[in-house]
Amino acid sequence: MRRIYAAFGILAAIFVLALYSTRLVKTTTERLCRGLDEVEAACGEGRYEQAAALVRQLNSYYTRQEHQLALFIKRDFLSAAAGALAGLEAYTREESLPDLQSEARKARAQIEAVRHLFFSML
Repeated sequence: MRRIYAAFGILAAIFVLALYSTRLVKTTTERLCRGLDEVEAACGEGRYEQAAALVRQLNSYYTRQEHQLALFIKRDFLSAAAGALAGLEAYTREESLPDLQSEARKARAQIEAVRHLFFSML
């Protein structure tokens, strides 16, 4: 009888872990993509200081989430996304707007790759 209870306990733990990891990856990637949209919009409207602050917030948020994400996703993919996000602040100037848009698309592609990697394995 104990084995049955242990099996149900393990099954429940796996289920809870799967729900948690799914929610974590989904909310993190959605928030980062939304933040990138806000950065591009702020730069498009000429609010470069606000865009730089938004990039710093995105980097801070990603740094906090990265350790949890590393439990479920290979660090190589997470490092690529972190590198793409880290370089964005340098492009939050008027003369660098096309570069910012290009780098933001690259960062978004890295974040989408993280999401795809997780959900393709689930």
